[in-house]
Amino acid sequence: MIITRFEIVNFKGIKKTAIDIPAPGSNSIVSLIGLNESGKTTILQAISEFISNDQSLASLYRLDASEGTGGQTLQAESKMVQLVPKHLRAKFSDEIKICALVQLNETDKDRLVRYLKAFGAQIDKASIPSSFRICQVHKFDNTKHTASHSTWDFKLKGKFGKQRTLRNITHAEHRDTWLKAITWFRLTMPKVCYFPSFLFDLPEKIYLCEHEGETTVNELYRGVLQDVLDSRGDGLNIKEQVLERIKPKEETEGWGTCWSKFQKSEGRYHVDDVLSKLANHLGQEIFSAWNEIFGRKFEQKRFALEIDSDPEKDGLPFVRFMIFDGPTRYFLNERSLGFRWFFSFLLFTKFRAAGGGRPTIFLFDEPASNLHAKAQIQLLRGFSGIAGDACSILFSTHSLYLIDPARLEFAYIVDNAALDFDKDAGEGEFKETHTDITAIKYRAFVGKYASRTSYYQPVLDRLHAVQSPMQFPDDVVIFEGKSDFYFFEFYKRKYGKKDVCFFPGTGASGADNLISLGLGMGRNFLVLCDDDKAGREARKRYRAEYCIGDRAITFGDLGADYEGFMLESILSQDVSEDIKSKLGAAKLTKQSLSAFFAEKCNTLEFELDAETKQLAEKILDNLQNKLTSLKLAT
Repeated sequence: MIITRFEIVNFKGIKKTAIDIPAPGSNSIVSLIGLNESGKTTILQAISEFISNDQSLASLYRLDASEGTGGQTLQAESKMVQLVPKHLRAKFSDEIKICALVQLNETDKDRLVRYLKAFGAQIDKASIPSSFRICQVHKFDNTKHTASHSTWDFKLKGKFGKQRTLRNITHAEHRDTWLKAITWFRLTMPKVCYFPSFLFDLPEKIYLCEHEGETTVNELYRGVLQDVLDSRGDGLNIKEQVLERIKPKEETEGWGTCWSKFQKSEGRYHVDDVLSKLANHLGQEIFSAWNEIFGRKFEQKRFALEIDSDPEKDGLPFVRFMIFDGPTRYFLNERSLGFRWFFSFLLFTKFRAAGGGRPTIFLFDEPASNLHAKAQIQLLRGFSGIAGDACSILFSTHSLYLIDPARLEFAYIVDNAALDFDKDAGEGEFKETHTDITAIKYRAFVGKYASRTSYYQPVLDRLHAVQSPMQFPDDVVIFEGKSDFYFFEFYKRKYGKKDVCFFPGTGASGADNLISLGLGMGRNFLVLCDDDKAGREARKRYRAEYCIGDRAITFGDLGADYEGFMLESILSQDVSEDIKSKLGAAKLTKQSLSAFFAEKCNTLEFELDAETKQLAEKILDNLQNKLTSLKLAT
């Protein structure tokens, strides 16, 4: 059973948006790309509200409205109201919805039939839908939260006992069977685990028992320690094998007094043995995962747990992580920020969220954003291993180092209608604009809003990592702009035809720096401009200012057949329509063509038709001939 789509309605600044989730596996990695304040975190928080969320993680950022009494209930109600769009809080009488489209295969259906058969229901397998929608709904009346419930949009048919005829299984007539089916779905559907960025601030001390004023972060890390022991499968328990050896059940003294007695008892050795087993198992799993991500082994390193008592908290017992590097011992909080971040990251993905036989959808908010570029690149590579065969990853970022050109099909640009990043600072500052956060697939965004480059600048920065001009080789064509450059670079990489190198300029008159560098280094080069008014004027200026003669040309200089030519002229009608279809654009612009072919330079997943290839080949032959004649003339 998998989740293929999330739909969000009226959640904070989201009026309505949706995110598609690829089938679980190493390629099920979705990125939300956007600048600060664009709404990436809001989308992750909304998905984390779905009914299959990990409640221990959810408690980090909100209280469920169904839990708590007294002051906690008021606090929970206040937090529920915070989910209402700000501009509607004066009077909101509507519903907040977080829905998921789930998909079942034949094995899932067989399991459901067997499960319900154990309770006396004979379900018709053919009646079980292959996909249906589940919604978590929060209802409000005049901004007061009135109810929360879930809806399950599926229908079943079956019979009971000696019945011969199949009948509809409804909540009204067959409540017990209906609820059993929902229980099965709840236990089978993917678990949603949201990891806010602050979670990876590893606490220096992890207190081992529940106590007054305990932070949710400590509670979570305390739970992870038990998760590690559980994964060993030998029944060890922190409460029984650690805490009750420090302070037996019948003991009435405080933790501090009990700790003094414990230090001199045989129980101390037993506790040390439990913690040693925990640390050894933890080290095996963490270093194994670390090796998968970084591709190198950690020699002579091992984990340990030191247990102690905190006199400032009435003697509460706590543990601290240590790492031994050969003969040297360090507390984990003394290691680098990157090491601590990855340790916490692997700790939660390996033990807290994973396991239990259920697939998991990991939600990461700006992962590794405060780490250096290499660490971010390594994390991106490691995502495939974390996803494995049964999990999916959805993460937000504005870092170019966490963008994979091969996965742009599953990338979204997050847009906030209340903000315009292309305006000057302060412009429209006091104009009331309601927040409206939407997630738009990258290609669709580029096709519709190609000129709004600020919104997908990290992708452009990642795709535009071209050869440095300081490595200026011989036989270079300097194109007028990026769109021409990326088309011919794609053609060269895809079809492997030419040995010529390409550089992009910054517009018809933007090749000055490259011309100066080429002249200074004595390289053989051409400057190719569109054969339009701007291109012809730029050719004239280059020739006059740099005395480069026929090194500055337009398409029209390649022959009479190319008069008035520009990149759009090279593409056949069929290719143009294919690109527009893939971008969801009504027309093509230089910006959209640049973004499209920049992506294809990395993936090469696009085919040109014979007409376009023939024309591109002729142009490259002409350019090669001109470069050869210029070299012979010098």
